[in-house]
Amino acid sequence: MHRWASMGLVMCLGASVAAAAADFVEPREPGAGDLSVIGAVPVSPTKWPATFIFRTGAGACTSTAVGSDVILTAAHCVIDGGSGSVQVKAKKIALTCYHHPDYATRNSTYDFALCKLSESLSGMAFENISTSLAHARNGQQVTLLGYGCTKEGGVDRDYGVLHEGPATVVRKPTQESADTVTNGGAAVCFGDSGGAAYFDTTASGANRVIFGVNSRGDINEFSFISSTATVAFVDWAVNWSAQHNARICGIDPKVRGCRPL
Repeated sequence: MHRWASMGLVMCLGASVAAAAADFVEPREPGAGDLSVIGAVPVSPTKWPATFIFRTGAGACTSTAVGSDVILTAAHCVIDGGSGSVQVKAKKIALTCYHHPDYATRNSTYDFALCKLSESLSGMAFENISTSLAHARNGQQVTLLGYGCTKEGGVDRDYGVLHEGPATVVRKPTQESADTVTNGGAAVCFGDSGGAAYFDTTASGANRVIFGVNSRGDINEFSFISSTATVAFVDWAVNWSAQHNARICGIDPKVRGCRPL
């Protein structure tokens, strides 16, 4: 995650996933990366316990637990129907990931994937997904999160240290596009794809909610976030959770273990 420079080529930030299984693991503690990067700073994984490093044979992405048996990431990070595992402490849990059905054929801004775990996670509070069309508003400051590279142009490819930074919303989703666009402050970089973008209605950060998934950017200052506060995401998430007998924080009011708001 980084900032500065001019608008350039918009591209996907995660790897094109090979046939290898995906392995989700907890991020390591801060202590590497470029501490002088403006707009993004290393943070302790204890602040974001539901955030996972996501590695495949082709590269890396970021992901978020949004329920005891559900992980949210970007569709371009995973194979549709692909399998993998999530590791918490010494325990490995199998999972299968699914794309939004329109991602590959109709609209690449629907860059969403939900992964169903074979067993429940525990020992963490799961992040809440916002479905409110009121946020994030143009001009609102939001938080981008990921463990990707930290230098403009993506030259360092320093995966593995969790970073967070502020950015400003400059465009909301439209009927044709699920993208929320941010500019200034932090910007997503290689490895940040699939990570959650957050907004908060309080200065303390106590009411943070996910409003989208890191999708694409210019590796400088513009970021394109696939917004969860869209009919395209909400309708799919509701149907997906019913089909897979899974409950998602922010989608299902009866789900337990979500981060208190």
